[in-house]
Amino acid sequence: MLTNDYHLVKTAIVCLIGYYKLIFVKQLILLTMEMNYLIVAGVFLLVIILITWMIRRNQKDKKKFEKEIINSELKPESHKEDKV
Repeated sequence: MLTNDYHLVKTAIVCLIGYYKLIFVKQLILLTMEMNYLIVAGVFLLVIILITWMIRRNQKDKKKFEKEIINSELKPESHKEDKV
């Protein structure tokens, strides 16, 4: 009878340990998934910031280029009247 109780207690302890291991593994997986979502969200935010910065820089460069083109156009020379 003592051996049956021993095996019953041993089985219960093994089941409890297995249950707590299962809970720990589930929590670890959830934590890992949350970290992945945080990393994805961070990368997404950085990409949005990079795209916004590139668009603004492109607009500034476009305005600068247009001003340079306008200023570089040849203007007609003003001739002084020739005196004969």
